[in-house]
Amino acid sequence: MTIKGELMKYLTRQMSPSIFFDAVGRDDYEAGGPCPSPGILINAPPEDGRCNICERSIDELKPYGGPGDPLVGDFTGAKLVKQFREIFPGQVAASWECRDCFCQLGPLWAFDFEKENGRPMTEEEMAEYVKSCLEYMESC
Repeated sequence: MTIKGELMKYLTRQMSPSIFFDAVGRDDYEAGGPCPSPGILINAPPEDGRCNICERSIDELKPYGGPGDPLVGDFTGAKLVKQFREIFPGQVAASWECRDCFCQLGPLWAFDFEKENGRPMTEEEMAEYVKSCLEYMESC
């Protein structure tokens, strides 16, 4: 049983209204997924077990820990770690990321643009996007 699994059992017994995760590994996805508990899941890991940036499956990812690990702290064995990124100009949300993507700089909306267009946003496109978002928010 993983540490996360033990934590899930404890929280389920306590009927905690909210559950927090910061890292998940392959073992946490066995037996029905990483979130089998009742209650409100805050920033829950992705149900499909994919990195939010590169979209690779948890089975394809290198675990954190060992040489080249970009994090301070012990995340040994975790395949996805939560961090917060801008999802829309001025709005931040949790992003579950693999070891290869965690240190990439930029907001999620810029990564989405690159996936859709096959290239990164230019500085002009980024400025235009932020400007249009701000205009939209002002009009609401």
